[in-house]
Parts: sequence; C-alpha cells; structure tokens
Amino acid sequence: MKVIISGGYTRQEAAEKIHSMDIFDFIQKPFNPEILKHKIKQWIEK
Repeated sequence: MKVIISGGYTRQEAAEKIHSMDIFDFIQKPFNPEILKHKIKQWIEK
C-alpha cells in the first residue's frame, strides 16, 4: 500500500524520518486541496 504523508516537517526532515517506509510522497503543511488532488492523481497514474 502506498501512502502520502502530510506533516509540519520540511521535505528533508520527513525524508530522514520515513526513508525506510513505503511512502509515495510527502506534502508539507499547510497545503491547499489542489496540491493533494494533484498528488493523488499522480499516484493513481503511476
């Protein structure tokens, strides 16, 4: 199962914490719904 993580970490901090997990992508908070929609679309098309 692929996962999209959202958090207050920077992309670098998140990469350090989740590097061993099967994470599809990371979205830094705050984000707008269009960013989430775009990431989900990318995930589905992969």
